[in-house]
Amino acid sequence: MLIHVDFKADMHRQRAWLADNARPEWIEGLALGVKELMIRLARLPACGPVVTSDARIVVRKIFLRRLPYVVWYAHRPAEPIGDITLLRLFGYGQSRPDPSSSVL
Repeated sequence: MLIHVDFKADMHRQRAWLADNARPEWIEGLALGVKELMIRLARLPACGPVVTSDARIVVRKIFLRRLPYVVWYAHRPAEPIGDITLLRLFGYGQSRPDPSSSVL
């Protein structure tokens, strides 16, 4: 499992927002939710619906269980799916860029 620099920055922003606006245990919950997601994607890498794709990359989205966050992740279109990269982390209601222009 690879983690893109944008995902790391998103995670940092979400943690900072939670530290200022929510309960401290929610920060731990977010970290545990991401770990759970990584395990789920290792088992079922195609479980999220496709957001966009081209000949080089497939971008999918998936929601964290029991948490109001969505993750964009990517892999090469080859079967079987190899390396997965966590691309972005968004709050459920957060506006998101057009994935085809920001990822591909």
